[in-house]
Amino acid sequence: METLANSNADSNRVKSFSHVGGLLVHDQPRPSSWPQSLTTLTLRANLGDDADDAGLFDVPEKCEVDESSNYDFKLEHCANCRRRADLFCSRCCDAPSSAKLSSTRTSYCSTSCQTLHFDRHRPACDILAKRKALMKAAKLLNSIWQRIRARAYPFNITQISKQDGLLAIHHGDEDRNINGRIFFDAPPLTTLKSPELRDQILLMGSSRTSIALLHTVAKELFLEVGCDYIREITIPVEDPIVHYDCEGVERDWTESIAHVVFEIGLQNAEPWILDLTAAAIGHDYLICPWRDWLGMTEHGYDEHPLGHQAAQLKHVRGDMNLAFIYTQIHYLSLKMIPERFKTKLEHAGVILKDCHKAPDSRFPQVHAAVLRHLDLAIEEWAEFMTLPQTMDDIGSIFKELAISTMGEQAVRDDLRKIKDRGKGNRVGVEHEILRVFRDKKVLSEEDKMIHDVMRDMFFA
Repeated sequence: METLANSNADSNRVKSFSHVGGLLVHDQPRPSSWPQSLTTLTLRANLGDDADDAGLFDVPEKCEVDESSNYDFKLEHCANCRRRADLFCSRCCDAPSSAKLSSTRTSYCSTSCQTLHFDRHRPACDILAKRKALMKAAKLLNSIWQRIRARAYPFNITQISKQDGLLAIHHGDEDRNINGRIFFDAPPLTTLKSPELRDQILLMGSSRTSIALLHTVAKELFLEVGCDYIREITIPVEDPIVHYDCEGVERDWTESIAHVVFEIGLQNAEPWILDLTAAAIGHDYLICPWRDWLGMTEHGYDEHPLGHQAAQLKHVRGDMNLAFIYTQIHYLSLKMIPERFKTKLEHAGVILKDCHKAPDSRFPQVHAAVLRHLDLAIEEWAEFMTLPQTMDDIGSIFKELAISTMGEQAVRDDLRKIKDRGKGNRVGVEHEILRVFRDKKVLSEEDKMIHDVMRDMFFA
């Protein structure tokens, strides 16, 4: 039950109230008619996200800070009668803000005043309550990706070292691949002395990978919140990685790389952007309105200290063809994790799409339960990947994971989107990857650009 909460340190009482038109209020008679003075403000509030803060909340300029509470909020005067208020609407409290709509909590001195103020507050409350649900879903998705990224993401990195002041990342170990068997292993990232180096490695290709792996999970989370749509959008950013060919010669890589984010459509409001990569490198805008996100990204990712450090990355590859195939298999195998993760949640009775409905007091427990089941799915994936894979397994992995998991049409649609990417910058691995898949009768001629997908992820 939603509550009108008391925020004084000397009183942890929470007063409950009953449901009225989508908002929970205290049980008491509703006035037969509303004061005429509320009409203008109510009409302005009906504009929703385009309304002015003063019209939506009608708060006085003078505010007092409640330093005794665990909440870092301004303690307003009562939104209805202007008296000192120590209660607030818990339904919309702590919602993410934007330039158009403040997240300052709406305060009341009593449940009577909340009832009187109900019609004026409800439009803003509905918007902010949905934003709270959006933030919960975003935090869940971000935590899921961070866990996968830290435990399963590095693409067969077998050595990490410093060479001439640059971070050298080695892919594949030819000496270990005997009789056509492929081994997947990587040094634990926890052995790296510098957290910055660890984060640099985890950023490689993470933008597109996070979207590709979690698209199904994201749709399940956000569409249930009440969003109109969720889709991927791509923006070009300057490539922060120094690329080298198989002889160690620096490549002239002038093209921008793709930075992929989720665009979440909201009814009668501007879209919001979910940027998992921005959150990964330390920016504080995991999810925010489109215009706010554009303003934050105008300065570019390279202004962040990690962006400058990432520019020092150097890739060292002994056998380009083998390394490329390793990357393909690893990426395709990662698709096992979201599917097994969802299955484990369902068996445990945890409905992913309902997680945003958890009240604030219960959400940390729900969050932790979701991650526990994700850890089990990652453990199963890791056990599978420790088994040496033969070349015969490659075709099976692609067919069973890429086609059946995503759907054949979805795979073809993705290929069409990026089939022109990277033309003129091929690295001579087409014959290897096409030979493997064509021999297995997995790819048709029109699907031959499949290597563009993995090539782009391998170098991004």
